[in-house]
Order: sequence, then structure tokens, then C-alpha cells
Amino acid sequence: MTTHSLDALARELIADAATRPERRSIGALAKAGRLTQLGLGFTAGGILPDHENPGDATLLVLRGEVRLSWGDEHWDGGPGDLCVIPQERHELLARTDAFCLLSFVRREREPGS
Repeated sequence: MTTHSLDALARELIADAATRPERRSIGALAKAGRLTQLGLGFTAGGILPDHENPGDATLLVLRGEVRLSWGDEHWDGGPGDLCVIPQERHELLARTDAFCLLSFVRREREPGS
């Protein structure tokens, strides 16, 4: 069994994000079959730029405040807030220093792709 301290990971990733120009740091937590869980650490203003959704995904904010944007819409989240990420291109902006848990299940590949 693998376990993690999310508090320790949050401190580590936010500190690491402070050393990076993009102001973000990503740490792998778990992978089981098609399920992946990642810790996302940001300093204020850090961004995960516009990208495709790899599959069914949720974002749980554990520290700070973030904004998830897609198309003309957005969702603002704070500690304890959970969002099902829309199935379209999106970006994530940290409005303050923040730590989130991203969970996703990759889509199965089409035969021949």
C-alpha cells in the first residue's frame, strides 16, 4: 500500500513552484489502471495553460483559490471545493498560492489510434 501526506506534498510543491518561471509544480501521487492522481502546487499567478481534457477528471482544491476557465465560462474554487472538469479545452489559474488534487481516468484509445 502506498500512502502520501497531502500537507507535506502541498508544502513541497508550492515551494518548488516558487522557483519556477511558470509558478507551478506537479507531483504524481497514484496510478492505478487508467486512474491517475496528481498534486498541483502553484504560487499566486501560476497557470496550467490551455489544454485538452485527457478524460473524465475532477479537481479538488485543498489550499488557496483557483480559477478553471473554458470557453466563455469559469469556475472559482477554494479549499474543500470540487469541480468535475468539463470535456473541453481549459486552463487553470492560481489566484493565490494553491494546492489541488487532480484525478482523471484516461479515455480508452480508439482501435487503430
